[in-house]
Amino acid sequence: PSLTMVGVASPPAFTTERLLSVLGGATTGVVPPDSDRLNLVALAPGRASGRLLGGCLLDFLYTIGTPWEIYKIPRRRFVAGFVGSMNFFPARHDGGDGIAMFGATFAGPKPAGAPAAAEAAVRPEDIIIARPGVAAPAGIRLATTVAKLSFMGREAQYTLTAADGSSILVHLPNPERSLLSESGHAMELVIPWERITWLDPASGDRVGAAPA
Repeated sequence: PSLTMVGVASPPAFTTERLLSVLGGATTGVVPPDSDRLNLVALAPGRASGRLLGGCLLDFLYTIGTPWEIYKIPRRRFVAGFVGSMNFFPARHDGGDGIAMFGATFAGPKPAGAPAAAEAAVRPEDIIIARPGVAAPAGIRLATTVAKLSFMGREAQYTLTAADGSSILVHLPNPERSLLSESGHAMELVIPWERITWLDPASGDRVGAAPA
């Protein structure tokens, strides 16, 4: 399967031998730019956009995995925010089943190994807009108002505002006309517990991620 590496590009100090040893040493030579076996995605220091690099030597390696793994279960905060859009929300676990977020406390599962002060990361397309009579999975049910709506045809992109002022990005595929609410309208959403990636703010690592 295709592998993706996310790292920082700078003057070569990450040798080809080291690169290959990270990949298991089964390959010889530098992977060409047009290879379908490996994509090297790098963010140069001080730059806001990434670029594809074939045969790049990386000083610092953030993660290795398939594109699905990097997008769906990122190992680090940098990767989660760099590859696609991501919401980041501060959270606090004070014991028991209570999780403090958005200025309120919600009953939910505390991930094993999570610090008291954690960060919840969730993709915009994983947030559900609640509708009467339509069942939603267990999660954080939140009242919001529409701050901005961009209708893209095949999807609607919302910027919603929670009562505590938190900004929430939601992507809704194939939106019904009734859900194309204008700015200022109330909208209830659900953030499913199972869709949250928990991060340790101190290290930037995903909670429960195995050492690289």
